[in-house]
Amino acid sequence: MRRIASLMILLALIALGITGCTPLPLVQESGEQVASLPTPAPFSSGNDLIGDSIDSRTERINLMYLSADMQLAPVPYTLIIRGEDNIAELAMAQLLEQPSGSDLQRIAPAGTRLLWFEQSGGIVTINLSGEALALTDQQRVFLRTAITQTLTQLPGGNVEYVSILLAGQSETVLDVPFGLIARSDMNLTSAWLQAQAAQQRFSVDSTSRQLDTLAALYFASPDGTRLLPEARAIRFTSGDLVMPLLRELVRGPMLRTEAVGIMPMDQEPLMSAPTITTSADGRRLITLPFTTGFDTEVKRRGMSMRQLCGSLTLTLLRFVPEVDGVVIRIGQEKIDRISDAQGEQLFADGVMMQADFASLLGDSGDIYLANETGRLVKCKRVLDSYSVGQPRALLEQLLIGPLTSESNLAHVVPVGITSADILGIRVTGGTAIVNLSSNFYRCCQSLNETEEQLLIYAMVNTLCDMQHIDRVQFLVEGDSVDNLAHDLYLRGALIRNPGLVQQPDAT
Repeated sequence: MRRIASLMILLALIALGITGCTPLPLVQESGEQVASLPTPAPFSSGNDLIGDSIDSRTERINLMYLSADMQLAPVPYTLIIRGEDNIAELAMAQLLEQPSGSDLQRIAPAGTRLLWFEQSGGIVTINLSGEALALTDQQRVFLRTAITQTLTQLPGGNVEYVSILLAGQSETVLDVPFGLIARSDMNLTSAWLQAQAAQQRFSVDSTSRQLDTLAALYFASPDGTRLLPEARAIRFTSGDLVMPLLRELVRGPMLRTEAVGIMPMDQEPLMSAPTITTSADGRRLITLPFTTGFDTEVKRRGMSMRQLCGSLTLTLLRFVPEVDGVVIRIGQEKIDRISDAQGEQLFADGVMMQADFASLLGDSGDIYLANETGRLVKCKRVLDSYSVGQPRALLEQLLIGPLTSESNLAHVVPVGITSADILGIRVTGGTAIVNLSSNFYRCCQSLNETEEQLLIYAMVNTLCDMQHIDRVQFLVEGDSVDNLAHDLYLRGALIRNPGLVQQPDAT
């Protein structure tokens, strides 16, 4: 009797649908199974998702140290990434620590610290403390090879090039500029032989002096607020490292479609050749003598003098070895201040330093807008380097809609919705849970079925293009809803919809 009673209770529970968290599939008489829809995780109240948060996660990586026989030795390490931490920055800081294992060596002298770290467009720039200056040429090759292989092999594949500064300056290996180091599987022996070969080709005693290397060029964002780095292969055929860099800046960006050039292409802007001199206080300075009226021409073309000075300063100081600052002259006048909508900036003695323009560094993220055929189009948006990794910042770009240069695109977000209507975003376990306001829901009631689909998948595709987000769950005031306006079911988490995206022309 007890077994019969238990069976009856079980059947009753099944009928009520409360036997477990996973819904049972419905089976038709024909035997064809109808897939059940996923049930979202429960939330106790709307207050659970007020504000934004990113849950911690772990990543298994390899740190590249030096073995006793001077080879690269990968050491598995588990990184704990808390919230908005940058995985490459965490890996770099850990790489400078003493490796575990008696047969492994540090890649840099004890006490070497990571002074600052930047990442944009696949380019990582790191500045190591002065202890690293004690490294020999061979040790510097080992250092940059170990760092590059560690960072370029991180999960996500977001790092393609590494730029290394020592105590804030670009340095040399065998009198050859560091430049950008590209992703490579080269061992230490091959890396050292390559450095020696580069020295021979670039030596003043070479019959045909030549250096083919990579440099980071800094171009402008069209809105006049940011600088975006782009890797460029450049050939140097003399000891003059400045003019080849300036010529490439004049050519403008080639890879980053969201960037624009700053240097006018149809005129000779320099009165005479740039010079590198030592100031009275011992600093090595690059002086750029531009023609009278050059600043007026830059402004006339709608370009920013702040971006121009930042572009020149960062491009030159991060490649030309052992230089401290840049001096820009317009005619006989030295630029010692910039005043614009972003405020006034002073340069002591007219010397521009990297730190003066560090806040201008930006990066770009992808959002999706609609075109006239009812498809989604991927668009670039330039933000500061921190915001480009924030889900809210990218969704807010959807609220802004098309830029003036995007005349063929349309808003996907209904009128009346503001950033305040995104009550909270939580990223957990690969899911972005987006809590929307009741006003967001009300404003969507006027959408037709196509407009509803474009709105939802513009948000889903935008978020799922971000690293560590695979799906999106929508709530309204903390509760699940069936839909926003029509039949697009929202109680389950949604994955990206590539079928709605207009693919670029293959030209």
